[in-house]
Amino acid sequence: MATLAHMEFYESVAHLEWWANRSTCLGRFELSVRITAEPGGWRAVGVATAPWSDEDREGFAFLMALEPLFTLRFPDDSTVLVTVAAPCEIDRFGLIELRVA
Repeated sequence: MATLAHMEFYESVAHLEWWANRSTCLGRFELSVRITAEPGGWRAVGVATAPWSDEDREGFAFLMALEPLFTLRFPDDSTVLVTVAAPCEIDRFGLIELRVA
């Protein structure tokens, strides 16, 4: 992902992934993301690029119930850990960067 230091926003297609461990990805969801720079960080919204099947919705709900911590993977293969806020609408999510102290 391009740095947001000199930009107001960044838009891209990305994948929201839920990893059980370093080798097992239990869920991968394609999103269109818009990331907006804010003082001290950024704010992001992700929207599913296509309607989800009932199976996708159930799988996502299951993973959210386990822990709403996902990896957001960009086209250049860069990643950032995010916490997914409860869906604002069907297939639309707030994403919050995980900051490790």
